[in-house]
Amino acid sequence: MTSSVPSKTDKSENIRRVGLYLGPLFLASTMGAAVYSTACDGRRFTLFSSAGSEQATLFLVVFLFIAWAVREPMTRMGFVLFAGVFGIALLGYTTGFVANQWLVNGIFVVGAALITLGGVRGATRRAIVVATSGFLLLFAFGYASRYYADVLLERHSVVRSSPLC
Repeated sequence: MTSSVPSKTDKSENIRRVGLYLGPLFLASTMGAAVYSTACDGRRFTLFSSAGSEQATLFLVVFLFIAWAVREPMTRMGFVLFAGVFGIALLGYTTGFVANQWLVNGIFVVGAALITLGGVRGATRRAIVVATSGFLLLFAFGYASRYYADVLLERHSVVRSSPLC
């Protein structure tokens, strides 16, 4: 007699497989806005910014829980790195610690890459194409939403650095 209740291993394996999509989506969601800010506003390139200590605490706990639940080492390390980024942000809110922005960007990118690589094992070409397309679409959406926000806030000037700004 087989059980219809998924085992802990099945849940862990599903999280690993979903990593193929999560890694690129995490990265693309932040990259679109970061590239827009750098290219159009002349701001320093930064992938990660936390809205507040509550958000940092929430994501720290969520990513640690996911890392604990996942059994695949590469995916687990990716989620631990994401938790570390939010831990650094929480340190900034509680102690005033200011981390090197390039270090935080690097940790974020490596975390997303590890989550993605953990999900690639056993993936079909179709799944990889869907993940890549999802990355490109979310990147464009992040860029466009930042552009549209500037239009709504009337921040656009006549003289811009690029036609895409």
